[in-house]
Amino acid sequence: MAVSVSLSRFAGDLQMANRAHKTIQQYVASARRFEEFLGHDPSDASQESVRRWVDVLRQQAIGASRLGLHYSALKFLYARTLGQPEKVAWITIRRSLPRPRSPVCWMGSRPRSTAPSLPWSTAPACG
Repeated sequence: MAVSVSLSRFAGDLQMANRAHKTIQQYVASARRFEEFLGHDPSDASQESVRRWVDVLRQQAIGASRLGLHYSALKFLYARTLGQPEKVAWITIRRSLPRPRSPVCWMGSRPRSTAPSLPWSTAPACG
């Protein structure tokens, strides 16, 4: 399948937004898969088609970060390149909060034989 006008504009818009080269590659690959799923240019897709694609993505054995990448690509494509943000406004991207670090993590861990006899020196390793 030839690259559509929408995908060409998408790549250009990502470059103008100063996205990293690898991000551009990943977003365009994601959008290309979406276009193959649709069988036509994404600009002509309905919100229902976008929902079906998201359902397909959720059923795949991919991690949360990869799923977030696909969502971000869709949101950029529709909101910025195609000017149709209403088609993806319902997509939410979950961001996980960083886990709190234990005192041994901030103090740096040393082998137990050289660790001072402080309460955090016997704490389990960070993880």
